[in-house]
Amino acid sequence: MAKSASAQGYAPLATTESHDFDCPDARHTGSGQAFRRPYTDSRGDGDGDSEDDDALAPYHLDRHGDSPSPQPLIKNGVHGSLAWHRMRPRQKAAVFAVFGLLGGGMLLPFNAIITPAEYFRSSFASTQYATTFSSWIVVSYNVVSILFGLHATATGGFERSSPRRRIIASSLAIMLALVCFIISTMVNLYSDAATVHTNPTAYFYLVIALGSLLSAATAYMQNAVVALSTAFGAGGRFMGIMLTGQGLVGLGISLVGIVSAWSQSSAEDRSLSPPLLDSPIGPLNPAEQEANEIARAATVFFTMSLAFMAVVVAAFVWLGRSELYAQVMAKEVASIQRVDTDPPSDALDSADLAEHGMTQSFHSERSVSHPHYASMLKSFPGFHRLSAETRSSLLRLAAVQSKAAWDCFAVAFIFTVTLSLFPALTSAVQSVYSPTSIEGGGGRPHRHVALDLTSPQIFVPFHFFLYNLSDLAGRTLPSVAPQTLLRKTRALVGASLARVVFVPVFLACHVVSGSRRTGPISSDEGGRGGGGDAAPPLGPLQSLMQSSDAPFFIAMLLFGLTNGFVSTCIMISGPSRSSLRNSKGSSEAPLAAALLSFWLCVGLAVGSGLSFWTVPQ
Repeated sequence: MAKSASAQGYAPLATTESHDFDCPDARHTGSGQAFRRPYTDSRGDGDGDSEDDDALAPYHLDRHGDSPSPQPLIKNGVHGSLAWHRMRPRQKAAVFAVFGLLGGGMLLPFNAIITPAEYFRSSFASTQYATTFSSWIVVSYNVVSILFGLHATATGGFERSSPRRRIIASSLAIMLALVCFIISTMVNLYSDAATVHTNPTAYFYLVIALGSLLSAATAYMQNAVVALSTAFGAGGRFMGIMLTGQGLVGLGISLVGIVSAWSQSSAEDRSLSPPLLDSPIGPLNPAEQEANEIARAATVFFTMSLAFMAVVVAAFVWLGRSELYAQVMAKEVASIQRVDTDPPSDALDSADLAEHGMTQSFHSERSVSHPHYASMLKSFPGFHRLSAETRSSLLRLAAVQSKAAWDCFAVAFIFTVTLSLFPALTSAVQSVYSPTSIEGGGGRPHRHVALDLTSPQIFVPFHFFLYNLSDLAGRTLPSVAPQTLLRKTRALVGASLARVVFVPVFLACHVVSGSRRTGPISSDEGGRGGGGDAAPPLGPLQSLMQSSDAPFFIAMLLFGLTNGFVSTCIMISGPSRSSLRNSKGSSEAPLAAALLSFWLCVGLAVGSGLSFWTVPQ
C-alpha cells in the first residue's frame, strides 16, 4: 500500500470545488474528484486554453501505442495545479529555468571527469594507464551508474521516495567530490614538484573512487529529475528544457576547455626563452611549468563546476518549497494511491482489456500487465520472501518495462554508439596539419597564431565544443520545431541503429595512437599512421576523412546532432505512449521516464566498455 500524500510531506489538495480547471468539460464522480471529459478532439485537449494544451504534437489515440496518450481523465502536472495558473509569466519562466539547471547538474559530473583530459594525462603519464585512463574512468563511472541506477529505479516512485530529498542529497554528494578534486589539484600546485607524483598510480585509484562517488550520486539525481520532469508535464516541455539544460552545460564546459587550453598554449609561447620560471614552489623548468599550468587550469575548472552545483541546489530548494511543487507531487501520489485501491483485474471493463490485452492496475500482484515479465520475477529465488511493498514495486517496474522495451533499447543503443567513439577515440584524432605531423619539413608549415586549431592542445577541446554545440542543437530542435519530433517507435529504433555508420567514419580519421601522441612523429610517418616504413596506402574513406580537418569536424557536428535529436525524441515520446495511460486516468509516464534514464546509463556503460577496442594503443 502506498503512503499517503501527507506522509510524503506534500500538502493535500482540495477536491473539485477548488481544483477543477476545466469547468466546461469537467464532470464529477461520486468520489468528489474532477475528471476530464472523454477525449474527442484530435487537435488538442479541446479545452480552448492554449496554455493548457500539450502542444508539442497533436494527440491521437493509437492502439499500437506509438502516439502520445489521450488527455488523462485527471489532469496531472502543472496544468492541474492551481498555483501554476496563479503564477505570472516571469515566475513560470523561473520554474522552467530550474529544470534547465537540474539537467545541467545531471550532466556536469560526467563532464567533470572527462573534460580535464590533459590534466589526467599529465598525472598518469608514468603509469600503466597512460593510454587507457580515459576508458577506465568512463567505464568505472558507468558501471557504478548502472549498479546504483538499479537501486534508484527499484526504490523509486513518488509513493516510496521523495524526489526532493534525493536531488538535494545527491547534489551535495557531487559537491563533496568536486571539493576533493579541487584539493587534489591544489596539491599539485603547491607541493614540491619532485614529490607531487611520487605515487601516481594511487592518485589514479583516487580519481576512480571520486568518479564512482560522482556516478552514484548522479544515478539517484537522474532518476528523480527525469521522473519529476515527466510528472510536471506540459506536453514534454519540462523534459525538453531539462535535456536542453544538459546540452548547455556540455557546451559551456567545452568552451571553458578551449579557453583554458588556449591560455595554457599562449603561456607556453611566452615562456619559450627563459630556462627557469618562478612558481609558488620555487624555480621550475619549462616542462614543470607546463604541468603546473595544466594543474592550475584543472583547479579553476573544478571550482567553477562546484559553483554551478551550488546554484543548482539553491534553485531547486526554491522550487521544492513552492506551493506548485507540493500540488504537483500531491496529485501524483494521489493518483498512484487511487490505483492501489482499485478493484482487482476482473472488475476492469472489457473494452480496456481488449485494447491493451492486459490489466491496468500495477500495484497488485494479481494485476501485472505482462505475464511473461511477472513469471520471470516470481521465478527468482526469495522473491516471495520480499515485503509486499517491494514485490509490488518490482512487478510494477516489470509491467512498465514491457510497454517501453523498444524505447529503452533505442536510447541504450544511441549512447552505446556515442560512448564507444566519444571521447576515447575522437580525442585520439589529431589535425592532419598537426605540428607533430609535419616536424622534419613535411606538410604545411606551423605558425604560432592566436588560436591554432592544428595544435593538439586546441584541436581536442575544439572537437568537444563542436560535439556539444551540435548536441545542444539536436536537443533543442524538438522544442523549437515540434513538427520534427519523431514519435513512431520504428522510426526511433531505425534512427538509433543508423548511427552505427559513424564507427567506420571516425576510425578512418587521422587517429594517432597513444604511444605516439606525446612525442614528435617523423616526417616519413607522414603523421597518418605507420611506423618507420612507408605508410600503407589509404582506402577511399580514409583518403576522404584525412584530406583535411573539415571532414572530421563535419562528422563531429552530425554525430552530436543525431545524438541530441534522437535521444530527446525518445525521452519525450516514450513516456507519452498511449499504452502507458491507465484506463482510470493514472499515468505511468514518470516511471517509464525513469526506466529510460536507467537504460541510457546501460548504453553509456556498454559503449565505454567497447571504447577499449576502438582506441588505438
